[in-house]
This record gives sequence, C-alpha cells and structure tokens, in this order.
Amino acid sequence: MAVARQAAGPPGLRVLAARARDLLLRDRTTLDEAHIIEAIAGGARRMLYEPELSRHALDAWLKAVAADGDLTAGHAAMLAAVETRLGSAEVRDVSLLPTQALTAATGHASPAAWAAAEFQLVRRHVVDAWCTRLAAALHDGHLHSGDGDQLLLVAGWPIINESDREVAYLTQYPVLASAVFTTRYRNPMPSAQTVPWAVVLRVPAFAPGHATAHRSNYLHAEPGTVLPADTPVDDREVRALLRSAAGYLPEDSASDPAGPIPAVAAWRAATGPATDLRDWATDHGDYHWHLPQRWRWIPAENHHTSGPGSAQLLQQLCQALHHYTAVLVVAAGEPDALDRIELVVSPDAVDPDTGALTYRPYDLPGCPTVTVPWRRIIAVHDAW
Repeated sequence: MAVARQAAGPPGLRVLAARARDLLLRDRTTLDEAHIIEAIAGGARRMLYEPELSRHALDAWLKAVAADGDLTAGHAAMLAAVETRLGSAEVRDVSLLPTQALTAATGHASPAAWAAAEFQLVRRHVVDAWCTRLAAALHDGHLHSGDGDQLLLVAGWPIINESDREVAYLTQYPVLASAVFTTRYRNPMPSAQTVPWAVVLRVPAFAPGHATAHRSNYLHAEPGTVLPADTPVDDREVRALLRSAAGYLPEDSASDPAGPIPAVAAWRAATGPATDLRDWATDHGDYHWHLPQRWRWIPAENHHTSGPGSAQLLQQLCQALHHYTAVLVVAAGEPDALDRIELVVSPDAVDPDTGALTYRPYDLPGCPTVTVPWRRIIAVHDAW
C-alpha cells in the first residue's frame, strides 16, 4: 500500500488529465469516430500487442499534457500518434468519407490522390474534436476539484497493479469501511490466491467519475452519495454502498428485533421444497459428494428442532463442505430495508446455542469470517 501511495503522488494535473482520458475512452462518439477512420483504411491496422487507436491517441495526449498542462503539445502528440498509425494507409472505403467533402475536388492527380487528401483532413478533424472534448473534461475536473466530497466503492483493494497506476491516488483518502466482496456475481473476478477486499472511501468530487471510467481487470468502482464540504457521513449510506460488493454485513443484524422476521419467513416459504437430508446425514454425512444433486436446505423457525431444518443438520453440512462452497441465501440490509441475496461461501460452523452460521467468503488464509444469525438465513443450497 505504501508503494501505491508513493507512486500516486498528490492528485494534481496528471490525475485530472488521466480522468479526462478515461472519460473519453468510455465516450461512444469518440469510439465510433475511431472505428470509422480505421474502417476507411480497411480496418484496424495494428499488431496484436498494440493498443486500439483511441487508447493509443489518448495515451499520447496524456503523456504530453501531464508534463506541464500544454494542450497544444497534447494536440501535436495525439496527431502524431494517429498519423503514425494511419498516415500511410490507403483509402479502402470511400463511402465512409464525409458526405459533404472537406477537400476541393480539383487540383489532384487522381481520384485516389483526392481520397488520400480527404482522409488526411478527416483525421485532423477527428483529432481536433477529441482534443476539444479532452480540454472540456480537463476543465470540468478543475472545476469539481473543490466541490466537496463523494462516497466511492472500490472492489479489488488495495490498488497495487501497474495498469491501475493512474487511480493509485485513491489510496490517500480515508477508508470508511471495508469487507471481503462476496456477492455471487463478482466484478472484477478475483485472483484464485488473493482475498479480494472492497472499501468505501470519501474522495473529492472529481474522483468517482475518473474511477468508474477507468478500465481495469483488477478494480471495479461505484459512486455513492455526494457530500457537501464538512458534511458528516451517514453510516447507513456507507453500509449500503459496501453491501453492493459484500452482500451481507455483520452490522445488518445488530439492531434486529427479537424473534422471527416475517419477511424471512415469507422468503423461506417461497424458496421451494427443501431436500430432506436426514438419510444422507445418517449414511454418508461426512462426505459432501454423497449429497443429492440440487440439494436445498431450508431452516425451521426454531433451530432446536430435530427435523430436516435443524441447526444440527446445518452443522453436519458445514463439516461435510469443509473447503468447498455452497450458496447461502440470506436477508441482507437494515432491518427496515431487507433484501434477499445469494452469496457463494465456504460454510464454517454453526453455533449450537443460537443457530448462527459462520462462513468464510473464500477458503484462503487470512480470509475473515462472517456470522449470520438464524433469523436471517433463508436457505443453503448446492453451488453447482
């Protein structure tokens, strides 16, 4: 983390320029223009290891502008990058040239010569348009750099990959809450040997747009509530943002009323028929591979029951599934705003006194455990 902070430096000109670049890389008009000028030349003419034209051109602009903010140098660098890629390419599709020609029809040795001159001017117009948009985005970043703060969720924490260097400055802002991201459909997909953390940060107002526009195989960002300067953070809003990555938070049930939760009872009833696993528990209860296909366990209202929905049977499932995963269906959220969610977890243990289920989001060293009370459990079923 210290290396990331040192690499990032204080958020300044380069950060704002990188934000402008990343916003344009998500702009549909910009991407369409890049595809069109490549198609005029018969398609993308690049080696497999070379970046797309839009990224190649915008990266050249960023490198030039980040040095001292010289937009003229940025324009020249972008034009040079585009010309290096397409300057010697022949026009292959005249129909993609502008309907209203930019070049006079006279004074050219041949139609091909006119098309080459027209294509050159088209490329210059595209570069002009991109630089105008970049300048506007850069100006917008300066305007919003003092506009208060905003909450930001970052999944894939800490920021340590070289490809995420441009957003490493986020490591300098306060972490308000953290959890291992556990939701069933995970973005980004974590490394098999890494416990993937998600954090909620309080960042300047310009940063969420940059973080969400940043393309990465390792990070996913979501903007949260806008906070005027000196405004305290609402813990509920922090939890709501973190929950989109973690699914269920231990704090969710801290203020639950005593006794069963009606919404959970309704979800259990609507889940479908439970699989009676008592025969499995009697004959093969130590081995998960003897579980019936598409098995489903649903808790009874009272965890002390001796029936198929007992805490004792859930504990036997936990023992059999040691180092393996199952889908845990729980009621997540504040007591007055419950939501049914599915988590892929490694079940760990059941408290015989309360029926609370402890799980690990990942079967990895150092991965923290999370405990869900009995009244919040809707079902546990096969992960496959």
